[in-house]
Amino acid sequence: LDDDTLDKHVWRLSEHAIVDPLDESGAMLCFRHALIHQAAYQSLTQAERRRAHSFVADALVGAGRADTEPQLAAHHLAAAGRYGEAVAMWRNAARTARRHSRFREAAGHEREIIALLPHLEEDHRDSVELKARSRLAMSLTAVDQGAPEILGEATRAQDLARAYGDERTVLDTYLILLPWWH
Repeated sequence: LDDDTLDKHVWRLSEHAIVDPLDESGAMLCFRHALIHQAAYQSLTQAERRRAHSFVADALVGAGRADTEPQLAAHHLAAAGRYGEAVAMWRNAARTARRHSRFREAAGHEREIIALLPHLEEDHRDSVELKARSRLAMSLTAVDQGAPEILGEATRAQDLARAYGDERTVLDTYLILLPWWH
């Protein structure tokens, strides 16, 4: 749409209380109610949804918001089918969370990476899984050293590390498991 047409549509949505400004600047809008948002989203075809998510992801990255909110950009990249970029952004989100000692949040981001594994190229999948599971086990240990999930994640990371000959990760995951076994 050209700028004038877009402005008219946005004005009508605002006038009918479908969207509201997110802040005082009015530069960003949000749906007034989640059900309206859901209905609008479901009215789009799969191709339109992917295109919209791709547009939003590009806008977030272009505006520098991917640096401050990488999980938001990662969500839109994954929904756009840009899985490799989404993995990189989820990795940044997890790293930021760990840096600020938000280990439960970091674990959630690592799980998002693991959920994207089936969509990645096969030759790249195992190395991504190895790193994500290793970091997930570390984050879970920081939250609760006795969490039952740690054993499964660390064991899978060790198996992948052995297959790759990555002795450093084998040792790291062994050290993660020491407190769990204790």
